Amino acid sequence: MEVKSTLKDYFPSQDYLRRLGVCVFEAEANLAIHTTAGGNLQIVIFNNRVKVVAQDTGPGIRTSRRALSQFLQLHKWLNKLVSAMSWPK
Repeated sequence: MEVKSTLKDYFPSQDYLRRLGVCVFEAEANLAIHTTAGGNLQIVIFNNRVKVVAQDTGPGIRTSRRALSQFLQLHKWLNKLVSAMSWPK
C-alpha cells in the first residue's frame, strides 16, 4: 500500500500532508544518516491522527548532556512546526 495515497484518504489537507511529509522525511533521513545497524520507520493512523515511530539499533548518544541538548533542540523545532499546523477535524 502506498503511504501517500493512504494518507490522502484520511487527511485531505495539503498543508497537513506537506508538514507530515517533512516530519517523516526528517525521521527517515536521521535513520539513514545516524544508524549503524539499520532501523525501522512505522506510520500508524488511528482516530484521525498519525503516529510516526522511528527506531534504530545504533549506538546512541554517548553523554546524557548531549542527548538532552539535542532533545531540547528537536522539541523547540517540533513545537514551532506543530503550532503552525492546522489540524484536520
